[in-house]
Amino acid sequence: MWEDIPWATPKPHWPYERFRNMGFESGQMLGDVSIVAYDGETIAGFTMTGKRQSRDGYTWMTGVGRDYRGRGLATAIKVEALSRAKANGLRAMLTTNDEPNKAMREVNAKLGYQMLPAHVQLEKPLLH
Repeated sequence: MWEDIPWATPKPHWPYERFRNMGFESGQMLGDVSIVAYDGETIAGFTMTGKRQSRDGYTWMTGVGRDYRGRGLATAIKVEALSRAKANGLRAMLTTNDEPNKAMREVNAKLGYQMLPAHVQLEKPLLH
């Protein structure tokens, strides 16, 4: 699913070790608020939620497999994640979207996420 995300700038695919460390070994992932949707043994979609502050969560990533897009699955798993977040006493959920990711920005808008003041991130490649 990573390859299909419309990033503002290309992002290299994370090695499994980095993903595992961030998601599972850092202690930051909220397992009760992270969801995997299966179709048999196939992962159809998922959303991963991490700690942001003591009572806030942060959606690290939501993804839906190509064969499952356009059916409302991203919305459904995010609704379930929001419900679980509230049930677990979280005060707010935060997420970010790259500008080109129109589909996920629309899902988040439909779910009532409010736009925060934008920040500009700059990069200067240092070539050898």
